Amino acid sequence: MRRMHAQDCTPADDDMHIVFSTGCNAFQHWQAEVLLNSAYHQGQCGSITRIVVGCDQHVEEQIRTHQGGAADELIDSADLLKSSYPGIKVHVAPAIPEAKEFPWFNKPWSFQHWLDTQGGDVNERAIAILDPDEFFLQPLTQRAEHAADGPFEIISALSRAAEASGERRARQDLRALLVPPGMGVAQTYGIGTVFLDKFNQRTICPGGSASPCANVTLEQGRLYYPAGPPYILHNADFKKIAPTWWDLMKPVYQQDRGDIQADMYAYVYAAVHHNVKHVMLENYMVSSVDADGEAWKFVDSLESMSCHDPERALEGRKRPGFLHAASHFKACTKGELIDYDAESCPEEGSELWNFHKGHVPSTILSCNEPLLTPPPDDFFNAQAAAHNTQGKRSAFTICHLTFMVNRAATDYKNKYCESAINTKKCTRLVVDPSKAPRPLINPFDYPLAGVDELCLREPV
Repeated sequence: MRRMHAQDCTPADDDMHIVFSTGCNAFQHWQAEVLLNSAYHQGQCGSITRIVVGCDQHVEEQIRTHQGGAADELIDSADLLKSSYPGIKVHVAPAIPEAKEFPWFNKPWSFQHWLDTQGGDVNERAIAILDPDEFFLQPLTQRAEHAADGPFEIISALSRAAEASGERRARQDLRALLVPPGMGVAQTYGIGTVFLDKFNQRTICPGGSASPCANVTLEQGRLYYPAGPPYILHNADFKKIAPTWWDLMKPVYQQDRGDIQADMYAYVYAAVHHNVKHVMLENYMVSSVDADGEAWKFVDSLESMSCHDPERALEGRKRPGFLHAASHFKACTKGELIDYDAESCPEEGSELWNFHKGHVPSTILSCNEPLLTPPPDDFFNAQAAAHNTQGKRSAFTICHLTFMVNRAATDYKNKYCESAINTKKCTRLVVDPSKAPRPLINPFDYPLAGVDELCLREPV
């Protein structure tokens, strides 16, 4: 069931343009479709543009967050325009050599290219920036009182810190939040103020020691800049920050090679340089099951959930804005507590289930490709019965991510496949193929997922 939020969009939410950037490879193509499909089912307002980088040439990346092979294949230009999301806008930016050594150069580069070539047509008041692996659990809104299921519950460490520091500007009425010039909105990330210690600001900031980014204080950094996507910026601020964000990537990378958060640090310094602060919120995202500063309170309060129909448990409830698939989620069917590196469950008869975006076959949108196998329907409930908070969070993400991928693939196939489609849920994501509970075949030459032949033989 699609939420009907889009039929009741406020002018403020229609006046927002969401943009996200991906590579041109199959690995990020399926993620883009899951993002777009989740936006469709949540009734997202406004426009969405996908920026795709590097379709003009294959860049052999030295750093990957996924398996190689088919996942690195370039997507045909015609397929970029296919989506279950109606009216999707696609902008293509050329490949850059810097991405070979460090793929995260593509992110600020893509926004800069979009701005250079399409900026005159980007007229919405607010620009929202997402990561391609951030999937919607509710619509993104500029106005907090206009959420899918009643008022947003905003979680903000900023307001508490502002009270303690006497910072009056930060104590705004977040119930009617509308992004003003000079004050963006962002999700709080665990980067804290580490960016102040990692870099020589006088050498990386535009204008050197005269730049505001060379003079930001620890208190300012703590209140306004532990920021990550989603970012929501006033249009004028986005158009100032984007070029500086790209300009800062090289000096930031030179001083902190290999850090996959380099683009976040470059963004922060660009925002500081242009005197754009952020209202730091914690309600937008869940991403890491042991992280503070995320919207886990909404998950922790759930008493039960069907793993096969996880959205039903959220009906009428407040929930995180996005599920960020940026970690490796694992849990056991008997609810045992396990560590991040676990490859099996400690109790006999308990089965390990996991979700990692790098384990999903890049061909998941293909007409004859089977869907992902979900865990048992009571998977989340087993964690709750064991009073395993970490397990509940992991099961929540595994169930939702599996559901979202399958829903997006099914909608996509129904729209574009001319013949019968494969809707059997027979592709099992595994941590160690040798420990799979049932024999798996590997038709897509992908080591961390396999197809259950017995499942394929069962009637639909």
